[in-house]
Amino acid sequence: FFIALSLITFWIFFDLAKKIGGFALAAPAALILIPLIAERVEARPEVFSYLFSGIFLWTLWNKRRLWTLPVLMLLWANLHVYFFTGLFLIFVFMLWERSLWKVFLASLAAIFVTPFGLRVMALPLTLFQNYGYKIIENQSVRFLDNLEFIQNPNLFWFKIAAGAFLLSSALALFWGGKRFGWPLNLAVLVFGVAGAFAIRNFTIFGLFALPAVAQNLRQIIGERAEENKEVVYGSAAVFSVLILIIAA
Repeated sequence: FFIALSLITFWIFFDLAKKIGGFALAAPAALILIPLIAERVEARPEVFSYLFSGIFLWTLWNKRRLWTLPVLMLLWANLHVYFFTGLFLIFVFMLWERSLWKVFLASLAAIFVTPFGLRVMALPLTLFQNYGYKIIENQSVRFLDNLEFIQNPNLFWFKIAAGAFLLSSALALFWGGKRFGWPLNLAVLVFGVAGAFAIRNFTIFGLFALPAVAQNLRQIIGERAEENKEVVYGSAAVFSVLILIIAA
């Protein structure tokens, strides 16, 4: 069941990346990010949050069936503490699409329909409560880097993926101008910071960075992608090789 939900979640994000940038750009982005996406391999309830995050992003991106989001938020808030991610996504897109305010308020109201009532707002704070000992998944990349007995290659790979995202964002902003995808890039930036402060967020960063990097590469290439597909494949190959060289 966990594997099935994980595969569906990955497919949602990859399919969106493919629609935005095409397979030639989505594939190398996935190649870079899969190690982080697979960071959380244990069967955990947070897989519901990854799934709902993908559905929320797909719905907001396509601007279809937006009023299903409050209903999904009702389910999400009763399944996993990361439900606030959905509110965050709606809010980020609302900054550029003011008409989403009704969806946001309805989704906000939905989170209170849980056994916790008004106390549900405090639940996300319990993630980092004092358990009496340090939990590795709640530690920062910098902290774990300084512990010699922690052998997690994703600590290094996170820096590579974050650098690839930031580089693609900077170039897309330079070349894309007004076409720059602010909502998605802003969301990924926040998830990246969250990942730097707690490695439990590597997966959600990787999932959202997948369509974001594909979008950025598409904007960097621009109209040339439509005129000559060789440019797309060539650019994707160069980007992948550069990342692999840096990683090596």
